[in-house]
Amino acid sequence: MVSDLFDANPTTFIPVYYHLGTSVAYKPWCTTRFDFYGVTLMPYMWWDGWLDGSYTYADWNADLAARQAVPTDMTIGMSSTILVDQLVVDADVCVEAGGTTKDVRVYFVVILDHYPDDATYYRNAFRQVYTQDVNVPAGDCVHLDHSFTLEALDLGRPEDVGAVVWAQDPLSSGPAEIHQAAYIIGEDTQIFHDGFESGDFSGWSEVVQ
Repeated sequence: MVSDLFDANPTTFIPVYYHLGTSVAYKPWCTTRFDFYGVTLMPYMWWDGWLDGSYTYADWNADLAARQAVPTDMTIGMSSTILVDQLVVDADVCVEAGGTTKDVRVYFVVILDHYPDDATYYRNAFRQVYTQDVNVPAGDCVHLDHSFTLEALDLGRPEDVGAVVWAQDPLSSGPAEIHQAAYIIGEDTQIFHDGFESGDFSGWSEVVQ
């Protein structure tokens, strides 16, 4: 169902899958996110780090519609480049003029789409992470960047390698609201979430499983 939602809403819904029971790498961080939200069952959904979507699949369409209607004064513009075995991600994290100055924890996450092959849930699998806490003044931007060393698995399927950047309240446990996110998959596809003034209040979602 999440895959269908992603395919139907490619510019407003960005799932990230944290796998615990498969062969996917970086399990310690997957466990960290599992504990962060106090998850007790799998699969489990959190929307924007704030709305507990639980495992009630029948509600997820309505949950997505509800989150898409919530305005945000943050924008994120990002780009990424693969240089040999390095994925370089740049992001401008901004608060709109007239918005509210924010302290946020910015997450840079490498994902691999259509993976793992041995699991039912296989979209945007979590691979690596980098975080940085920043203060973003109203009407201003903070530029951040990070370089990841990709593993052989990722390098073998560059069309499925992507990056997600999101700005979340810097709390030690959830719920912790994600104010904005941006997403790139492959080297040619870019999505910039910057629709505040035009009324496009795109949401962000996260899946913990």
